[in-house]
Amino acid sequence: MKKTLLVVAGWFLLPAVALADCPDDSEPARMWSGGRTVVVRADGYAHVSVNAGRTFCGAEELSGDVAVAVDRRGTIWGADAESQVLIRRTRRGKVVRTAAPKLAKLRGPLELKTAGGWIVVHEDLDLEDGALLATRDRGRRWYSQVLPECGNNDCQFTVLGDGGWSLMTGFEAGCGGGYQERHLGRLDATSHREGPWPWDSPLFATAGDHVFGFCDDEAANVPCSIDRKGVVRRLEPGRHIDELGPVGVSRTGRQLVAAGSWYGVRKAGLWRRAALPERTDTLLGFDRRDRPVVLAEAVIYGRTARGWRTIARLPNPAPHHDTDIQMLGTGELVALQDGRLYRHTCDEWQPADLDGAPVCGSL
Repeated sequence: MKKTLLVVAGWFLLPAVALADCPDDSEPARMWSGGRTVVVRADGYAHVSVNAGRTFCGAEELSGDVAVAVDRRGTIWGADAESQVLIRRTRRGKVVRTAAPKLAKLRGPLELKTAGGWIVVHEDLDLEDGALLATRDRGRRWYSQVLPECGNNDCQFTVLGDGGWSLMTGFEAGCGGGYQERHLGRLDATSHREGPWPWDSPLFATAGDHVFGFCDDEAANVPCSIDRKGVVRRLEPGRHIDELGPVGVSRTGRQLVAAGSWYGVRKAGLWRRAALPERTDTLLGFDRRDRPVVLAEAVIYGRTARGWRTIARLPNPAPHHDTDIQMLGTGELVALQDGRLYRHTCDEWQPADLDGAPVCGSL
């Protein structure tokens, strides 16, 4: 089964890099990116690039217990509960370690997220009374709270750029009944409130402050979205759709993808701009002109005035390969596939061996 994770922050695709295959007993390689920065963890070590993957250097050991994220400016963040420190590495290589004793209270494995200047560290969402820590001053002051309970039918947690957060989850019973809950909160508060969710839709998906699901409709399954303010937008009422497919909202909030189509967002509602390419299974993001970029099977498509055009094909299109493709803020495209890192340039994927990269100190 193919497992694909893709993130897009730009449009044009350029170079990539390759990584030696990991031994069977090692941790799977992982990649994070933001701005022009790329971080790859493989065989317990970090490889860092600050020029969109053109060159890398090797940092110190980086165990899987350290939660990692890269913000939009390219700053690398790490949360180490064992050492009780918050790590910050700038694009110029300056490393700052700030004591964070509160991290010791969290149960691993940890997740780290960045949004709007906030650094958020939280426990696994499946844990009972899962805790969250958040800071917006680089670890000098931490805000803590307990997240709502997650149900047995998915649990989607999103950190919003304005300091808010959203958690959407579902509870299903063995007899076929069930319900969903939506919770909204602030990172600098200790309480949360129930968010708007007027339907019973076991299928749902979160994108920013929007949650997509199926409206209650006697005639057909009607896909809809609802934002934090409770504004409902119906996607082609009366159209029979059984799946939501990939969903997403652009940073401007003016474009939306769901239910196999691309929509423009207006105050008066939505208008359908185009159908997605056939067999689209992943929305990578939106380009600099606010147009969607998608993956359909092993092909990446972008939108032009003349329709969909092929941007690239996966380095290895075999369906069983684990693939993580990320488009950087500058537009360059990098792919981590089966422990190897690639950079797309001159209409082809080029692997690069990271062994022998110069040492660049700690993460």
